[in-house]
Amino acid sequence: MNGNPFPGNIRHVAIVSPGSPAKNGDLRAGCKVLESWGLRVSVMPHVLDEAPEDYLSAGIGERAADLHSAWCDKSVDAVICARGGYGSAQLLPHLDWTLLKSRRLPFLGYSDITALHLAMFLRGAGMPIASPMVSELPKLKDDQYTLSSLRRALSPDSKPQALPFPPHSRYRIRIIKAGSASGAVLPVNLTLLASLAGTGFMPDMKGKILLVEDVGEKIRRLDAALTQVRLAGLLESCSALIFGSLRNCGTRDAQDLLMRRFAEYVKGPVLAGFPFGHALPMHCLRYGVRIRIAASGELTT
Repeated sequence: MNGNPFPGNIRHVAIVSPGSPAKNGDLRAGCKVLESWGLRVSVMPHVLDEAPEDYLSAGIGERAADLHSAWCDKSVDAVICARGGYGSAQLLPHLDWTLLKSRRLPFLGYSDITALHLAMFLRGAGMPIASPMVSELPKLKDDQYTLSSLRRALSPDSKPQALPFPPHSRYRIRIIKAGSASGAVLPVNLTLLASLAGTGFMPDMKGKILLVEDVGEKIRRLDAALTQVRLAGLLESCSALIFGSLRNCGTRDAQDLLMRRFAEYVKGPVLAGFPFGHALPMHCLRYGVRIRIAASGELTT
């Protein structure tokens, strides 16, 4: 597969599985994609372990150890999660944050990985980037939109530009609440954001732009998550709210009704339809990159 999105300073990537296990076939296929890009690939020792709970890739200690080992290996230039699922939040009290703060390693993933990303952003550890994971890489063939956005996310010195939208895409920005805003973006899974609310691993949302996505949740579950986020004061603090993909989360009409209701609690603009989440093409974003939202709904980063 052509189209390596990794800049030249990234030659060796480590694969971890902080939450649920990846299927062996999916992992192998994803590794082949990385290798086709000319990257050296190291799969951490416990990625294919079997925990007593079939929804976890390994025990908490083993999953944390894999992350620590990747950080300790000075030849590793980036860390990519095999998949999301569930369980990343379990690691938070067991991680060596001094170690993770010692290197600004790109740490790629999304969905369940939101728990680690938010905590890393709070503590200045690594370089959290919301992007597809190893098990999804074979799906990126010819997806130049996703690949080019990943390359941009991995290049901190990129110049500001309007965020492009995929050609011939189902994605179209919809203005739920008009306005303009600017701030550091936090691209998160809504359910994980709600689960961390009120914990010591949640960053200050003041002035941030929240970009949320989810998949396979009933509308009432999204309502519950947004209610938790609101009660924790996060909606009132953020400067804007953007909804990404909500695939298999009720009807468009039900989603719009929910968005309009919660838009009342956001001081700035509320947009929907951004290409981010459990669907391709996906716009990859680095945590903390500044985004400007114009009154027209145009986004610039």
